[in-house]
Amino acid sequence: MTVLVLGGVNMDFIAEMPVIAARGQTREGTAFYTTPGGKGANQAVAAARILEDRVPVEMAGLLGDDRHSEEMRAALEASGVGTTSLGTVPGAHCGVAVILIDGAGENSVNAVYGSNLLVDLEAAYQFNDMFRLAVGGENVFDELPDDDGHFVAELLGVDKALTSPFGFNGAFWYVRLTADF
Repeated sequence: MTVLVLGGVNMDFIAEMPVIAARGQTREGTAFYTTPGGKGANQAVAAARILEDRVPVEMAGLLGDDRHSEEMRAALEASGVGTTSLGTVPGAHCGVAVILIDGAGENSVNAVYGSNLLVDLEAAYQFNDMFRLAVGGENVFDELPDDDGHFVAELLGVDKALTSPFGFNGAFWYVRLTADF
């Protein structure tokens, strides 16, 4: 048995400051550091720590071919998380999050999702030589803003993008039947 975690992988850029600057302002910070992050990567590391060596933990998702992607892969491996299911997209960059933390511990997060936006899933069944049924999801991590699923649907030539009733506003799911004559 292996625990497989499918999720986002981001490099976090964290700045601490007494007060977060308002629009148009500049404020001096007290600390800056980077740390591996992303909801999926954080869950994989937590699972690896809890399970120790009893059950392997594997991270599934996508990274780019930039320096931060290399650092993320190395950090996951150093934490005991397998990365053979973590793909690399040439020319893409790792997701990043800029996190500002004020003196009260409140934060503000701005993210550029990078290769996380490219994670799509599809399962298909070939009935016979002619018919194939596929179900899938685009933007399965729901990293695109609301309504972008319709834009992506147009780019992919999908007739209709459906947002999930479960709150996945930027993601969409589809069923496709193809016939080869």
